[in-house]
Amino acid sequence: MRFKEQLPLIIGISIPIIVTVAVGLSIWIPTLYAPKPVYDFIYSVNDGYTFDQQYVVQDEHLTKRVVPIPPKDVYPPIYTPILYYYNAETDSSKQISFEDAKNYRLNAGVISPDGFEVVMGNQDGGIFPIFFGGMNDYQSRYLRGHGAAYRVNLALSSQDYYSFRLLGWVLDQE
Repeated sequence: MRFKEQLPLIIGISIPIIVTVAVGLSIWIPTLYAPKPVYDFIYSVNDGYTFDQQYVVQDEHLTKRVVPIPPKDVYPPIYTPILYYYNAETDSSKQISFEDAKNYRLNAGVISPDGFEVVMGNQDGGIFPIFFGGMNDYQSRYLRGHGAAYRVNLALSSQDYYSFRLLGWVLDQE
């Protein structure tokens, strides 16, 4: 066959490949130039449905707010939220006490001073979600900002993914 006769076939096959590569590059290239997250944060995880205290940031410091508990025969066991410190440089979490956590100056904003926010993963329906079900990523959290998203290693089990609560971005330690 001659080249002229094969030209429509070549174009028909190459256009989807070129578009796929272009979309992939348009997603990947901005992440090369995006800054890495700098600010650490403190978060809490609730191990149950009912808890006896909440942690809130007031005047740039973590404080404890006691939650009044109704009669015990009505509710399941009472849990205390667990505090964790996430280190952005090492991408790791460690459990900390309230006494340690209250020594940090915190920014209670949703977005960190360097422009990142903690977001939850989502459900991917896939190409044919009815037939293949897709995948979900609800257990994962990402630091998203500046056109990039970085998956973070948090101390969350499969039961804890909805109980994650960002308390504040660490400004410095006092």
